[in-house]
Formats: sequence, C-alpha cells, structure tokens
Amino acid sequence: MNNQSLLSQGMRLSVFAYAVFAVLDMLIKLASANGYPPWQLLLTVCSTAALTVTLFAVARKETDQLRTQKPIFHFCRAMLNVGSVSANTYALTRIPLPDFYSIVFLGPLVHVLLGIILLKEGVRPQRWVAIIFGFSGSIAMLPFASSHPLSGPATAYYVCLLQPLLTASGNLLIKKYGGEETKYAFPLYTSLTIAFCMAFMTLAGGWKPFITQDLLMLIAAGVLSGVGITCLMLALQKVPPAFVSPFQYTQMIWGVLFGYIFWHYVPSTQTLVGAVITMVSGYYLFKDTRDIN
Repeated sequence: MNNQSLLSQGMRLSVFAYAVFAVLDMLIKLASANGYPPWQLLLTVCSTAALTVTLFAVARKETDQLRTQKPIFHFCRAMLNVGSVSANTYALTRIPLPDFYSIVFLGPLVHVLLGIILLKEGVRPQRWVAIIFGFSGSIAMLPFASSHPLSGPATAYYVCLLQPLLTASGNLLIKKYGGEETKYAFPLYTSLTIAFCMAFMTLAGGWKPFITQDLLMLIAAGVLSGVGITCLMLALQKVPPAFVSPFQYTQMIWGVLFGYIFWHYVPSTQTLVGAVITMVSGYYLFKDTRDIN
C-alpha cells in the first residue's frame, strides 16, 4: 500500500474517531443532567469501553494483542488517566461543550511544553512563540480573564485545565516507554484501571439508580469510547501523530453544533476567538513537527 493511500486511510480514521469522541461527550453530558455521581458515569462508560475493545480484538482474531509486557507502565499511565477523565467528566457535566473543548485543546501545546522540559526535546524560537500564543488563547477564556458571564461554575473551568496536563503526561509516557505495546493494550488497560478505581469510589460514595434512557446513553458512550480509541490507534499505525492530532480540532465544530441543538448555547465571541488562537497555535506546532520529521 503506497504512502498516499495510508495517509488517506489515517485521515479518515482520525476524523471518524474524533467525531465519535464528540458524540460520546454529548451523551455523557445529556445523561449527567439527572445528577449521577461522576464515578458512576465513569464506571459505566469505562467498563463498557473495556468490553468493546475486547470484543473487537476477538472479532479480528487478535486476542494475542490484548496481552502486555509492561504492566507497571500501563498502571502508571492509567492512574494519570484516572485523574484526567475525572477532571474531564467534572468539567464536561458543568460547562458548555464549546467552552470545554476550547480548554481541552491546550493538550497539544502542553504536550510540546512537557516534552521540552521532561524529555529535553529541542525547540526552535518560533515554537516557543506558538506555545505562548496558544496559552494566551485559553487564558482569555478562564474566569479571571473573562469579560462575559460564565455559563457554568468557575471551579469547573479551572478543573478542566487538569485534563490537558494529565493527558499530555500520559502521552509522554507512551512516547518514551510504550513503543512496543499493541493498539488494544492502551485502551483496554486504561479503561479497566479507571473502572476499577471508580468501583471503589462507588462503594464509598454510593450509587444512584439509573433511568433506563440514561443507562442506554452511557452504554452507548462506552461502546463509542472503545470504537473511537481503537480507530485512533489504527490511524496512528498508518500515519505519524503529527498528521493525526490536528483533526482533534474538528471536535469544536461538533461541540458548537451539539451545544446549540441540545442546550441552545451560543458561544461568546471571546470563547471563539480564544479557541481559534489555541487551534492555530496547535496546528502550527504539529505542522512544524511534521516538517522536521
């Protein structure tokens, strides 16, 4: 298969995966309206996601790829993801989707910054400019800098900042130690660890019985999580990360669309401008990385 064909397949898988993630976020936000504890939402979604990944591997007769030689690596990465998805769910259930994505899009910038600090990766001056420019876009949307009324609790905006930090840290672990792992190992062990932790929190914090409609939405979200992550791993097998990651920004389109359809939310000019600044900066960093490679 030639490079052009691989690039085309990788792009299609990436666009599909990020669209799936946007629908997943929408379903969790819809289901959370009835006041379920965050750990209950995550337990349902992540246990379903783990089952979906396992069934996908069985259907493709690739069960051997469910094994791992690095359990400690997966545990460390999964614990970072426990914090990441907890912050993600807390913020997602409290602030509008466009605002949420605008802050989450800091992830690529944080990834580059942590790579410079922790992995001693080289950086050109223009990349520093892009990082600073991108952070300014997200800072403009935070409560202390916002000139428009917030559409959710101020705490949720700050908690949302933990998501890109913890996610980027987990991605750096993959970059440094996860080169030999399979496409199924990452989503499977991450989902299982999160589900296990949330089960303990459920025992301590209690369980609110689901309305049938909400349970079905969360099960669907879990299936979509497994499908989306698997598609993303398949895309990364075909093309470099620098070609895949910019498609994450398509989630903003879905976020604005779903926010308007289901919650009649129209993002402020300040939010949109801040999001565009962050996306342009992130895209430049990925393009620069691709050109260097």
